[in-house]
Amino acid sequence: MNNHKTVEVSDKILVFSDSDGRVNSVIILGKQGTVVVDTQVTLEHGRALRDFAKEMSAGRPLVAVVLTHEHFDHIAGNQFFDCPIISTEPARKEILEIPPSHLPEGLTLTPPTLAFTRELSLYLGDMTLKLRHEGGHCPGECSIFIPEPGTLIAGDSVFNGRTPYVGDADVPRWVEVLTRLHAMDPEVVIPGHGEPGPKSILLRQRDWLETFLDIAHQSRRAGLSAEAAADKVIADLRADPARKQVIIAGIRNVWSGSQ
Repeated sequence: MNNHKTVEVSDKILVFSDSDGRVNSVIILGKQGTVVVDTQVTLEHGRALRDFAKEMSAGRPLVAVVLTHEHFDHIAGNQFFDCPIISTEPARKEILEIPPSHLPEGLTLTPPTLAFTRELSLYLGDMTLKLRHEGGHCPGECSIFIPEPGTLIAGDSVFNGRTPYVGDADVPRWVEVLTRLHAMDPEVVIPGHGEPGPKSILLRQRDWLETFLDIAHQSRRAGLSAEAAADKVIADLRADPARKQVIIAGIRNVWSGSQ
């Protein structure tokens, strides 16, 4: 299978995605072993990711898979990895609760084997991966910071050039997460969706979410429906119209939770 693309962030950090760049996985090549972050959106892409990670590892062991969060487009290839699978405890709980009827044909649900509640560090000899539970985008969202090259794997806390998924988000917390991640001063940010970029993409995502909140609150005060508020989000923020139902769900979450 060759319908994927890779971006070399450094000689030790590679971003793997399908040919359309829908979902990013990350391959981290440490001195003592390889870590893969997120396992892709389909079985086919998950298998290709595993094979590519093995090829790039050049004999080094695959020591762990880290899941940035519980959403299905990031965990479909779990079953192809024979190593510890790590997530936050909230992400693990959400994955275990996915109904079998929601799984594509041929997919075996492979939940995380190790979960952490707040922070966890992985040592690869020449690199340290600092995992932190963030929340915001979804309950189990985490970030991964690699201080040595100054690389932040932001997961779905960042959608670069794409409409963010707000369907089950705590948007105010998400805004706080982005502020904190920016203060870490990373040199490169790898989003869950879209191209890697400078730390300014964190602020661009924060600005989008703050405007989304403003539109939601203003629409409610004006007595607009969630559908009309979503149309305003699509117009003002140039959001993808195909995401309208997700945007409606996000607006209703804001209204119901007084976010």
